[in-house]
Parts: sequence; C-alpha cells; structure tokens
Amino acid sequence: MSKALYVHHTINLALMIIFIIFQFMEISSLTISIILLALLLINLIGFIIANHKNVKAKGMTIEDNQKFKR
Repeated sequence: MSKALYVHHTINLALMIIFIIFQFMEISSLTISIILLALLLINLIGFIIANHKNVKAKGMTIEDNQKFKR
C-alpha cells in the first residue's frame, strides 16, 4: 500500500474509534455526528485528490502501481 493509503486508513480508523466511543458513552448529539461525517468526507476527498495526482503523473492508480512493484 502507498503512503497516501496508509494515512487515509489510519485517519478513518481513528475517526471510527472516536465515533464508537461517543456512541458508547451515549454522547450521541447530532452535531458530533455531522462533524465526524464531515471529517470522513474531507479525508476521502483528500485521498481521491492524491490518487488523481498519481494517475496524472504516472498514468496509473496507486493500486496498479503497487501491483507492478511486486
């Protein structure tokens, strides 16, 4: 996996853990849910932009690039 993919998954994992903790502690306000959703979307958009830059530069996706390195 590429560095961008590691960062993307790490951030998603951390945000999901935070969400689960808030649900477990019954701090389920709509505001917190909307903020976490916005952070997840920003993270996804950032990964799409990073993947798009890689496709423009090398002509292949991050996953295709990793397949050729093996």
